[in-house]
Amino acid sequence: MPGMKDRNRHALCVGVYGSGSTWVFNVVGRLFRLFAEAGEVLSIFADEFSPGQEEQVRRAEFLVVKCHRPSATLRVMARLAAMPTILTIRDPRDAVASMMTRFDMTLPEALGAVKETCDAILLTRSDAAALLLRYEDGFINRPETIEAIARRLELSISEEQRDAIFAALTPDAVSEAIAGFKARGVFGDRRALLALEPETQWHLNHIGDRRVGKWREVVSEAEGAGIVHATRDYCAAFGYGEPAPLAVGAEIDFSSAGTGVSHLRDGFALAEPWGIWSEAERATLQLSMRQPIASALRLHMTCVLGPILQSDLQDCHARLSVSGRPVLELRSSSLNPFHMLVIIFLERDFVAGRRELDLEFQFDGLVSPRDLGLGLDRRGLGIGLVRMRIEAASAEAG
Repeated sequence: MPGMKDRNRHALCVGVYGSGSTWVFNVVGRLFRLFAEAGEVLSIFADEFSPGQEEQVRRAEFLVVKCHRPSATLRVMARLAAMPTILTIRDPRDAVASMMTRFDMTLPEALGAVKETCDAILLTRSDAAALLLRYEDGFINRPETIEAIARRLELSISEEQRDAIFAALTPDAVSEAIAGFKARGVFGDRRALLALEPETQWHLNHIGDRRVGKWREVVSEAEGAGIVHATRDYCAAFGYGEPAPLAVGAEIDFSSAGTGVSHLRDGFALAEPWGIWSEAERATLQLSMRQPIASALRLHMTCVLGPILQSDLQDCHARLSVSGRPVLELRSSSLNPFHMLVIIFLERDFVAGRRELDLEFQFDGLVSPRDLGLGLDRRGLGIGLVRMRIEAASAEAG
């Protein structure tokens, strides 16, 4: 079979919801059909093969699998079979907004689905040498993307073949195909999320407006920050959701109504109406400044203490450092208050010229409220951040 190696008769297309993965899935199917006999290409959606799909896959000459949350079994199979893998990624805030507007999902429903697929993308990327396509680059709008996919599949195609595939998958062409499916009763009376055509995987409401940054019209800034925090490993890996730089004088709100969660890195839970708990032996945040720091600083940190730090039942130490310098140590005691205001003075010689301040909490002997017999919460609650203010300070303030 000219232009195709036997080992590349299969492909795995994995994408964040709303990232163009269905477009890629259809590109791969059409590329395979250039080299296949009629009926030899199996195009399926599967995060895990069902018993019925197993038999289909076993017989398939050419296989294209689309998924959003590939199971460990599917990822291992793809790696062992050297299946070419194509990943499509998107800002998770826009992915959530897309799910909410196209499929009438609530924010928690959409965020839950998007977080799962973001986690799966990271695992798939570590398992395979994949072609990575970023939605914000507009890859769907360029015929050159089809050439890149063909190269990943080790296929040789002509310019005419490329252009024919591209023309068949423009928004207008896909909208026309979806209208045809609807007219033939393919979607029935199912809601948009479940109304799809099996071979192409086009949904009834599949075509969006392809705008970047649309999340600001659907969710608040605080909710957007919460989405980034929930998908922080994915965002860090692919460069999404960097927080706006801070100015001296800024006040940071760590509640679910604020955007402080965008400055958190590791070891924190999800934000609550009052603020956010640390829940690990190490919890970190980073304050990125708009301009290099020019003066001494005071950090005013309003926080609450977890049950272990207000107890004599078990010894626990909490330590805070700023950019490697220890600034606070606290030992558990029933005399410790629940609410605390911590004021940290940072000398000019220490902070001048810095653009970032890294805060790290470390806990020794951390146990959960449940382990203390104080409730059912299994989290290792250390310190809860409520708000923080960054102030310029005079050199005499120390």
